Amino acid sequence: MIIFYGVLAASGIAFPYCVFLPWVATHGQNIDLLLQSITGNNISLIAWLNVVISALTFIGFIFYEDYKSKIKYNWVTISVTLTVVVSFG
Repeated sequence: MIIFYGVLAASGIAFPYCVFLPWVATHGQNIDLLLQSITGNNISLIAWLNVVISALTFIGFIFYEDYKSKIKYNWVTISVTLTVVVSFG
């Protein structure tokens, strides 16, 4: 099962960055263009809202499980979720 979750975590990093890094290489760190791309059409906005809601739900789950089971190093999962990608957390 560890290998299965490892493959999912690696895929969760690789696939989003395979799309994002070429965008950054083309457009640079243009935050205004990034925000315009996110809100440019309804499909993009739906996808980004899904990511944000998924992250918040996952963080809520982490807090709940920590309260219930006293998970060690839960801050690592939260920080990875917020800084890398949601699917890696």
